[in-house]
Amino acid sequence: IDDTIYFNRQLTLEEIQTLYNSRGIRDGIYYGVVARYTFGEGLSGTAVATVRDYSLNNNTLSSAGPGTLMTFIDGVVFNDTRPYQ
Repeated sequence: IDDTIYFNRQLTLEEIQTLYNSRGIRDGIYYGVVARYTFGEGLSGTAVATVRDYSLNNNTLSSAGPGTLMTFIDGVVFNDTRPYQ
């Protein structure tokens, strides 16, 4: 999972298309944002206990439990198969 944004409302089709076409950048869509995670705080293979919420709402994402850490891996961001806009 990469660049995840949680909203407290249903997005319009236009907003979803804007997010898709902007490759995950919010492009001015702020209303109702609860949390935004980029999952880019560490290098590939880095184990982390928490992931920062970039929405400034302080909804930090934490590991599932003791001894269970999340691990960043190289993503497919540069292998995106969507047509270039």
